[in-house]
Amino acid sequence: MQTRNKKFTSPFIVPILLGIAWLGFMGMIWIKGGAFPSPKSFYIISLFFAPQFFWSIKNALDKRKSIPLKDELTRMIDIYASAYTFKISIWVWFAIYFFRAEFPDPGKMIFYGILSSFLIFGVSRFYLRTVGLPHANQA
Repeated sequence: MQTRNKKFTSPFIVPILLGIAWLGFMGMIWIKGGAFPSPKSFYIISLFFAPQFFWSIKNALDKRKSIPLKDELTRMIDIYASAYTFKISIWVWFAIYFFRAEFPDPGKMIFYGILSSFLIFGVSRFYLRTVGLPHANQA
């Protein structure tokens, strides 16, 4: 009799791991006590974790219902959004470099640059999902 190698594969592994990572990160901040003095940092960190957490739960439910996670349109939207993000981020980084005297800490300058790239990708992906791909209606 042959036994199968059963692996623990649950569709909810990613949301669980994201929740543990968020709790661990918040615990490290709480233990350090002075690393992030403002409550604004809590909201910024939660802003990064919350969409991924809910998106992974949605994907887990879709996987359980046997709905494909990515189709051709989603893949093309990601490609176009990435291209737009790259083009716009170049100008954002140029503007950040131009106003570098306004950022006393180089870490904040890099943080705002990366945050702007995330926001540009999210906005361009949302725009392409609502409006559609460019040149999609041409023959």
